[in-house]
Amino acid sequence: MTVTAAALQPELIISLSHDKVNVHLLAFPHKRLKAWKTSFPISGDFVSDQISNALDLALADNPDLIDHFPCVYLVVMDRPNLQMPAYLKESGKLAAVASRHLRVRMGDHLTIDQGADNNLICYSLPKETLNVLQEYYRSIDSIHIVSLLWSAIRDDRKDHSSEDAGMYVTLIGNSLFVLANRNDKLIFSKHFRIRHQDDVEYFTIACKRLLKPGRMYWIMVREELSTYSEPKDHFIRFDEHLSFPALADLLSKYKPCE
Repeated sequence: MTVTAAALQPELIISLSHDKVNVHLLAFPHKRLKAWKTSFPISGDFVSDQISNALDLALADNPDLIDHFPCVYLVVMDRPNLQMPAYLKESGKLAAVASRHLRVRMGDHLTIDQGADNNLICYSLPKETLNVLQEYYRSIDSIHIVSLLWSAIRDDRKDHSSEDAGMYVTLIGNSLFVLANRNDKLIFSKHFRIRHQDDVEYFTIACKRLLKPGRMYWIMVREELSTYSEPKDHFIRFDEHLSFPALADLLSKYKPCE
């Protein structure tokens, strides 16, 4: 999987999870910007004052972040998500149906990604969180990590039979992501918070028993590290290992800046 349109890369990526804010400034020599990364711990789900404090600290550490960036992305790492058919949006019923299955609280914003299979990937974000981020970067746009992973999976599997049923597993930070497809459709996506290596084996085996996939795939996303590792063969065996580009390259390919 290659990305040729480097000019479409985002300049700044902010990724949010339940316990961390990651800030990644990409290198753009013509702007005299050097690649730079940092992260800050948070507690709770996207507490706005913690996010604001983390960004203030990042700005203090690297004044280049004060610059105007026309292409900034928020990558949502571990908010629950739901796959919905596009016709629900067209009929105006999407919000009502999604709220039955997603925890959309008072003050939350229902966010929608266009899926690679013409379905929608829905998730909620606190409006206060979005407002805080837009105070720093007005042009910021959001996407769920599952949308990027599913786009990359579908692209990677395009030369295979659409009837193949597969289960795809990856570790990013302390979260285990499990996706499954059948007949070229995403039928399952879930993340699990990992606190011990045994959790990786437990949740992977549980999902395999639930989904009964024809093939198992382990995904490695470049530059995304974890203190945990792939399950050992005596627990579960993967039929194939896939290597995906870094988040910036996935964004360039599947959600290019407009």
